[in-house]
Amino acid sequence: MPSTTDGVARRLAATLLLFAVACSCCVAAPSGTANDKASDSPLLLKPVKSDGPPAVLVFVQGAEIAASAYLPLLRQVQEASPLALWVAVPSFPLDVPEPLAIGSTVDGALKSLRAAGAMSANGTALFLGGHSLGGAMLQNFLVSNHHEAAGQLLMGAFVTRSNRHRNSSYPVATLTLGGELDGLCRLTRMAEAFHMQRAEPARMPVVVLPGQSHMQFASGPPPANVKKYDLVPEVSEAEAHAALAAAAAAFMATRVGGGGERDSDTLGQLRTATEPLVAPLIAALQQEGFYHFAPPCYS
Repeated sequence: MPSTTDGVARRLAATLLLFAVACSCCVAAPSGTANDKASDSPLLLKPVKSDGPPAVLVFVQGAEIAASAYLPLLRQVQEASPLALWVAVPSFPLDVPEPLAIGSTVDGALKSLRAAGAMSANGTALFLGGHSLGGAMLQNFLVSNHHEAAGQLLMGAFVTRSNRHRNSSYPVATLTLGGELDGLCRLTRMAEAFHMQRAEPARMPVVVLPGQSHMQFASGPPPANVKKYDLVPEVSEAEAHAALAAAAAAFMATRVGGGGERDSDTLGQLRTATEPLVAPLIAALQQEGFYHFAPPCYS
């Protein structure tokens, strides 16, 4: 019979595991075969345009979703963007973004981009993005390492409450992209982000795309956890990727100055379209005295 000490140890290990899972905004189960070690070289996409302002995007995968699953969407971002945009998608051990490995992984991706000639032009803009757990881990890193970043893209992720409260304003301009039918990073959480960031609509826009699910930020069959909890999308993957690419491209262009009024208008229209999706949820949270909208005074 197992000893009491063994039982306590097992329960403690289980509790720590559950806590680690709960701390992420949404953790996807394996999609295909996970890597047992990080790749030495990130996946690189060369620019499809050469006449726009130079920029690079380092994109962090969601938990246990292969880096290659993001290439179809990121190629569309390149097509939609007016920038001469390079993209790097690194892989983490077991395809799980680790907070202690974020810095070295981002540095490694930038090193690969420089070796490929991506950052040879003066004034090359640096963007970083992440999906799901990748977005959660990336934003924590950027709180202390934001000086070179022109902007951040969070997909199926959001600026966490701890980061929102830690600073009067999150230090990196951030586009938050959510799906109306995302079953892991839910619409209610996007509504909270929209409300809390409405004072900075150009710098911290929150956009919810109608009919889109969690897995449509990537490609391929849904992993087990996504299949279990995600909702059935009402748009095709092609439609979802086109909408995501348009939003991401417009945001990056406004941060670099390569788009101008057209791209600012695009973001404004997307925020306007988001409002009716989140307004009823915001109103309900206000009526119930939602703690994170207006914390009570205990003094």
